[in-house]
Amino acid sequence: MSDPLDVEIVSLLRKSMNEIGCLQPIIVDKNTGEVLIGRHRHEANPSWERKEIEVKDALHKKLLILHGNVQRKVPEEETRMHLIDIAKILETRGIPKNKICTEIIKLPTPYSPQWIERLLPSEYKMMEKARQPQKFDKVVCQKPEETKPTFKTALDSTTPEDNPYPYPNCLCKNCTNKSQCYGI
Repeated sequence: MSDPLDVEIVSLLRKSMNEIGCLQPIIVDKNTGEVLIGRHRHEANPSWERKEIEVKDALHKKLLILHGNVQRKVPEEETRMHLIDIAKILETRGIPKNKICTEIIKLPTPYSPQWIERLLPSEYKMMEKARQPQKFDKVVCQKPEETKPTFKTALDSTTPEDNPYPYPNCLCKNCTNKSQCYGI
């Protein structure tokens, strides 16, 4: 499932290696010798410095690849494919499809829960009950002891007429504590 190598990147890596040497090693599966992270570097120079890692199983391998790709701009589709591979691994381990998204979020991936949920197909997301926003009975925000001058930013309402509350997420009409008030 490897994407084709970008010949321009390989060429730039060769030039970089010749000019300043190896800055980042290739990560290789200790048991199989497979290049997990750094395929372009390996293509640019097969003798590029390597670091071997003991890969425990297919899930561990995919997590290593996800973390290895954090430093580069990875196409969304490539990340989606890795997450789907992880979903399939979890499915073979007996995790029901509709709970796989939740299980992937619990794994040590470098991605936010929202990003994982956005990229996974709907078949792997919880379907049994619709998500409903939580409702709260009272506002938790405490009014500060002394009033400090308030400064508006681009994120704040431009005028009181736009929003009757001082800050977009606040339910307190006199709130001056934006950083701690979430309207709950």
